Amino acid sequence: IQEAYGEECDDEGTEDGDGCSAECVYEPGVATCRTLHFDGVDDYAAADSPGDAAFASVTASVWIYPTGPLGAEPQSILVKHSAEWGGHNAYSLELSQNGAIKARLQTVDCGGAACAADPDVHFLELFTPPGSVTPDAWTHLALSFDEVSLGGTLYVNGQAVDSGIEPSGLFYTDTDAPLHLGGNYVDGALSYPFSGQLHAV
Repeated sequence: IQEAYGEECDDEGTEDGDGCSAECVYEPGVATCRTLHFDGVDDYAAADSPGDAAFASVTASVWIYPTGPLGAEPQSILVKHSAEWGGHNAYSLELSQNGAIKARLQTVDCGGAACAADPDVHFLELFTPPGSVTPDAWTHLALSFDEVSLGGTLYVNGQAVDSGIEPSGLFYTDTDAPLHLGGNYVDGALSYPFSGQLHAV
């Protein structure tokens, strides 16, 4: 993970990290503080090799520690883009204002820069109940999609909470499109920044 985008705690990268400050809260069972710390304003992290995360079958997991209150807008935890244009997200995890988690998997090409407004776009969307995540506490999230069964499942603390089938499978316009943590940086702007810590992505 590149550390050139904000004030992350030490994840053993080589660029800019601010080390482990007193603000780091240790993930359960981990003796060393190695988290990414996001201020909810302008911090995000980007993968060096985002193409390595473009799979037909995928499992994405992360420990999250949001700092409350959750705020008026959703917060982006993880997003693997399927193209450089806005709205093209192959898979993503997002924290809602009510403490629910939303997972989204793109399953067909929606044909250009106006993806979000395209009536033909197809997503498999999975949700947890409100209050599944609380501020100032660690929660483990996982999202899986299997190219054989064409099923997606969303997990909270090891328990499956929602699942669905999407016969088209995952779609990528560009497998090398960015993978972002802690915010959705697209079209030159950061949206839905995460406030808190992410660990063991």
